[in-house]
Amino acid sequence: MAPTFSYDHQQQQLSCEIVIHQAKNVEEFMTMNKSSYKSKGNLFLRCYLSAGNNKKIQLDTNEIPSTSDHLSWDESFSLDCSGTQDSINALQTSSVVFELRWRSSTGNTILGLGGSKLVGRAELPWQSVMEAPGMEIEKWVVMNPKNSSRLDGVKPPSVKIGMRVRVPIAIEMKKKKNNRNEKIRDVKYECACHRHSGGCNFCDGYDVLALVAAFEAL
Repeated sequence: MAPTFSYDHQQQQLSCEIVIHQAKNVEEFMTMNKSSYKSKGNLFLRCYLSAGNNKKIQLDTNEIPSTSDHLSWDESFSLDCSGTQDSINALQTSSVVFELRWRSSTGNTILGLGGSKLVGRAELPWQSVMEAPGMEIEKWVVMNPKNSSRLDGVKPPSVKIGMRVRVPIAIEMKKKKNNRNEKIRDVKYECACHRHSGGCNFCDGYDVLALVAAFEAL
């Protein structure tokens, strides 16, 4: 469990990034369920993020042909977030919902026939990101279909996803010490990847602070 810190500042800031890389095991799944995917179509990934007060933010990737040999998006969503300490402490209980969706390329959106179909769904909690080394993860995420019987021995589609959380490089903190006066000091935490000789292009300009927290609103 990551340690909890209290801040002198009333407003806290976080920078979050979600990276959608590529998909696999899609062709086999769609072939097994070809009755649902009769026409040519496109794939995209939809993300739902908590915005507080039971509201959500919806983000969609670009659409790519489902018949592509290499189902790759390599798209990222960057979000700069600010809020009170209470809102920061709320993030750990929220998750990002990912939906792999298919849309017929022959549908008529004007007539309301261009809606998308859910291929598979997954959730990733922000807590798993906050507690990961360097406050970032990158993994293949299984997109579970609504009806598991549709798998019939075929591997479910998976999407390679990266999630990262960063805080500003210098943060003034107050830390109580037993039998001592309170002292205010600047504390800097470097990303674990800085310990490697190759460095880290992503973390330039940021330090990583271990938090049990996140944000209520993006």
